[in-house]
Amino acid sequence: MFDDLSNDLGSQKPKTPVEEAWHNEQRRKSFDIIRVKNPTNEDFYIEYDTNQYQKVPANATIDIPRHMAVRYIVHMKDKIINGRAQKMHDDYLKEREAKGLARYTNKYEENKETYETAPYPKTDDPKLIKELFDELWVGVVNEAGKDRLPQVVDSRSGEVDMRSAETQVMDTLANKRVAMTDMPPMQVNQVPTPPEQPVIQDMQARVSPFSAMNERLSADEITANE
Repeated sequence: MFDDLSNDLGSQKPKTPVEEAWHNEQRRKSFDIIRVKNPTNEDFYIEYDTNQYQKVPANATIDIPRHMAVRYIVHMKDKIINGRAQKMHDDYLKEREAKGLARYTNKYEENKETYETAPYPKTDDPKLIKELFDELWVGVVNEAGKDRLPQVVDSRSGEVDMRSAETQVMDTLANKRVAMTDMPPMQVNQVPTPPEQPVIQDMQARVSPFSAMNERLSADEITANE
C-alpha cells in the first residue's frame, strides 16, 4: 500500500540502512579510475551524456572514470560482436554468389539463414561476453573516496574526533594502572577534624559572683538552723 501511495505521489520509498549503504558505495565506485583497452583499428567515442563524448584511441589504453568504462565495454563488446557477425554474413553472400545461387529477395529469409543461425556470434552469449570484457577491461587504476585526512579519527564512528585535546588524553589514562613495584602513596586522613569548642571565659566571669553569693547564703542558712 505504501509503495502504491509513493508511486501515486511521485515520491520514493525510504531506503533501509543496507540499501542506503549499497547506493552510497555504488556512487563512490562510479568515480573510480579504470584503464580500458581499444583493440580495434578505429577510435571509439563514448557518449556519456547528451552531446558529450570521450574518445578511446584505436589500439591503445586510456584511464577513465568507472561509469564511462562500464558504458564503454558494453558498447564496444556489441560493436565487436556485430562486426564479426557482419563479416560472416558478407562472406556467406559472396560464397553464394560464387556458387551461382540467386540473391536473397526477402530480408527476413536472409537474416533467418545468416544472423539467426548458431554459428553467428550473439551479443548475449555469456562466454563471448566474458572473453571480450576480459580484454577490454584492463583494471582499476585508482579507487575514489578511499583517501583519509591526516587527522585523529574516531574508529567507532568514522568521523573526525572533535573533542578537546584534554579529553582525548584523559581517555588514554582511563585504564592506566599503578605498577605493583611502585612505592605506595602517603595515606591521607580523610576524617574531618571537629572544630574547637569556644571558651566562654567572659560568661564564666559574669556567672562566678552570683554562684559565690549563693554559696554564702547557703552557709548562713545552715548556721542559723543550728
